[in-house]
Amino acid sequence: MSILGLFVIGPVFHIVESYVLNGTEFLLSLPFGLAGLIIGAVHQLIVVTGVHHIFNLLESQLVSQTGKDPFNAIITAAMTAQAGATLAVAVKTNLKNSRLLPSQQHFLQDWVLLSQLSSGLTCALLNLL
Repeated sequence: MSILGLFVIGPVFHIVESYVLNGTEFLLSLPFGLAGLIIGAVHQLIVVTGVHHIFNLLESQLVSQTGKDPFNAIITAAMTAQAGATLAVAVKTNLKNSRLLPSQQHFLQDWVLLSQLSSGLTCALLNLL
C-alpha cells in the first residue's frame, strides 16, 4: 500500500496541487473581490481533499514577493462566516441533544479562526521588523 501511495497517489496529488495553486494565484488577480467570493466558496472543499497544504507555499510566496497576504484574509473571513452559520444552527436547533454537535463545531471553527488570525498577526509583525 505504501508503494502505491508513493508512486501513484503522491504524483497524482502533486499534479492536483499544482493546478490548485495556479488556479488560486489566478483567482487572486481577479478584480472586484471575485477572488474572495470564489475562494471562500470552494476553500472547504479543497480542505476536505487534503490539498490545502499547498496554500502554505502560496502564503509564503505572497508575503515574500508582495509583503501582503490577501489569501489569509479571504480564508479567515470565510471561516468566520462558517463559524457564524454553525452558531446559528446551534442556537436555532430545538432538540437539546442535537444542539451539542453544532456548538462543538462552532468551538472548533473558532479555534481554527484564532490560529489563522494569529498567523496573520505574526506575519504582519514580522513584516514591520
